[in-house]
Amino acid sequence: MQIIVEDENFAFRRYLWMMPAFIPSWILGGMFLRYFAIYATDVLLLAPAMLGTVMLISRVFDGVTDPIFGWLSDRRKAPRRVPFYLVGTLGTLSMLGIWIVPEHLTGLALAAWLTMILLIWETGQTLRTVAFGALGFEVATTARRRTMTMVLSGIAALIGSVIGIFVMQYLLNHPDPRSAVVPIVLIVVPLSFAATFLMGLRLKELPKPHRSEERPPIHMMREVLANKYHRQYIGIQMAETFAYVSIGFAVPYVMQYTLGRPDMTMYIYLTNLIIAVVSGGGWWLVVGRLGTRRTWLAGQYVWLVTLAMWPLVLVFGLPAFFVLAFLGGIGSAAGSCVGYAMLGDIADYDAKVSGRQRQGVYATIYGFVGKIAAALTAFLLGWMLQLAGYMPNQEQGPNFTIAMTMTIAVLPGICMLASVRLLHRYRLYEDEGIDDGRVAAAQPEMTPARA
Repeated sequence: MQIIVEDENFAFRRYLWMMPAFIPSWILGGMFLRYFAIYATDVLLLAPAMLGTVMLISRVFDGVTDPIFGWLSDRRKAPRRVPFYLVGTLGTLSMLGIWIVPEHLTGLALAAWLTMILLIWETGQTLRTVAFGALGFEVATTARRRTMTMVLSGIAALIGSVIGIFVMQYLLNHPDPRSAVVPIVLIVVPLSFAATFLMGLRLKELPKPHRSEERPPIHMMREVLANKYHRQYIGIQMAETFAYVSIGFAVPYVMQYTLGRPDMTMYIYLTNLIIAVVSGGGWWLVVGRLGTRRTWLAGQYVWLVTLAMWPLVLVFGLPAFFVLAFLGGIGSAAGSCVGYAMLGDIADYDAKVSGRQRQGVYATIYGFVGKIAAALTAFLLGWMLQLAGYMPNQEQGPNFTIAMTMTIAVLPGICMLASVRLLHRYRLYEDEGIDDGRVAAAQPEMTPARA
């Protein structure tokens, strides 16, 4: 099997064809992101503080290994992106252990089991996503192509996430979700592995070396972190990750215990997802007029308005929450559309200035920052629920409402304000004369397809 090809357009098309293969993975990811926390606390009966600690340990360990995998996936001669990706797909199978937990495990034993399984799963995810993300930088070399990649990825994510949301609602309504989840994961987990592995065999790499010399990963990380634009981007990414994880964590608890309508949880998520994908196409067109930075900034202002409306949910209930889900979908689509493209521009700028190709390091730090921010968020929110006196499957007290307000509005709002300030100060395109997508977005680049 020939992995390295000269034709960049061919490699790019093969990369795009991977997006449908990720649909089963998005089903599992959607289940984990939106349902696992309340499944762990209300079904497995794991204490919220212990859940937060499990997430912190597993994500920090996984994040620390990211630089090593990113460094190793950068090659000088032999292909490494695709082999690393294929090995990483094996970690998908560990998802079985996250949902199918031995019933005799409780307390610390349960926490230890989940930590072990999450470490295996996250390690596989790192191998897969770092290699795949870095490959995307190399085969999608313009703002338009990178934006197109994110839009198509968003469509695949929508399909998988919608299915995952239906599964979540089925489990929320089921009298015994612990047994109901077993046949679902026994089908979806092997399907996810087979789809990503078999389609991954078709991926291609370009012949240009990923790095010009062997350098220790920590040293390379210090070098890319010396890039002021990259440091600003990391701040923006951390703020957004904290905000999104907080909101995603809180929604099932709000629907169950604040609004008393767990049967409508699915429709809140569907509203947000569908609007986000539809808006993604709109934001893609906006890039051609505003550029990537201003487009992202506009989306964050929409988010600030959305978060400021949270008190309306406490007064008017479910209809107001639907309005927030609608507006949140519009705001989040902007970052999803252009955020990764902006990181690619930073990596290209670094390559131009330093003479070194370090896309793997940038993709690694991107994953590392996201995981650490998400881990800290889960840890904080788990302890917040614990201190609020949360008791599963019971009516909650006023402290719970305060905790949810902090989780879904106050803390995300603070993060978004910080992100807006950083974006206002971000001057890569203006100061370095780099195309920000306004010209590229107006010119088609695709060539006739080749099988």
